[in-house]
Amino acid sequence: MFSLIIPVHNRADFLPRLFRSLDAQCLQPDETILVDNASQDGSQDLCRAYAEKRNAKGGNVRVLQQAKPGACATRNMGLQAAHEEYVFFFDSDDEISADFLKDVKARIENASQKPKMICAPAMLCFADGKTRQRAYRPTNRAADQIITAMLCTQSMVINRAWLMECGGWDEELPRWNDWELGVRLLLHRPQVAWLEGKAYHRIHQHPKSITGNAFSTDQHHLQKVLSKVGQMIDECLLTEAEKQECRNALAGKQLLLSAQLYRENDKQAAEVHRQQALFRIASPLRRTAFSFLQKASACGLPGVWRLYAALM
Repeated sequence: MFSLIIPVHNRADFLPRLFRSLDAQCLQPDETILVDNASQDGSQDLCRAYAEKRNAKGGNVRVLQQAKPGACATRNMGLQAAHEEYVFFFDSDDEISADFLKDVKARIENASQKPKMICAPAMLCFADGKTRQRAYRPTNRAADQIITAMLCTQSMVINRAWLMECGGWDEELPRWNDWELGVRLLLHRPQVAWLEGKAYHRIHQHPKSITGNAFSTDQHHLQKVLSKVGQMIDECLLTEAEKQECRNALAGKQLLLSAQLYRENDKQAAEVHRQQALFRIASPLRRTAFSFLQKASACGLPGVWRLYAALM
């Protein structure tokens, strides 16, 4: 039923922790595909040793090699190689919850019709030992994904054939690619099953993670993904009212980015994003409110995304 796909790039320091969490699974995936992306730190040897150990005990672990750089290209190689009905992508520097696939299987079996996606909240873990649940709204509205990024790599189990029909992972997006994928999938109005009540996994935030990079460093990549999502909204089959709600959500997302860039002292880029975001909003009153919230966020007010979500 499940293909677990894990891209690996120079993660030798983290792979033993990942492998311990894989060994602890209550329900093992039918196949595990480790895709090494030109690692130079011994990661590939660790993956092969793990596959040999697991396969000797009746497991089904494969190690592939992807020369094209990027997590999305690496995930797509695993997607093309997978055989099972559902695929689950995980990151090599995190820890998968032991009961996750067991709970996902139960949710599928209890559904009135087989869902295209099964989604769950995830837990963020910080270097100081603190944890918090990622923002999570169990709704099928693309606007909610746009403003909250509730669907991340580790929170989506997806029907393999349908994901391939939807285009898989966008290999041109080095950052916010799981956010874009979540938006794109929800714009197709799929049947979604939601797990609630607890957050799964331990998603570690650390300096070597992509999310550890400053937004100012990657803001040109973020501009690209924002533009793509804006185009998807324009071209999708939602009603005009639903499209405008998505545009409002996208404006809020871009204004949050603008505020972060301002705090990082990249004021020129912050202003560009602010102007682009406000242009997306049709209502003058909402435009004024969103602009005020951007300034509050730039000054450090936390939780502004919740106010944007309330005003979408």
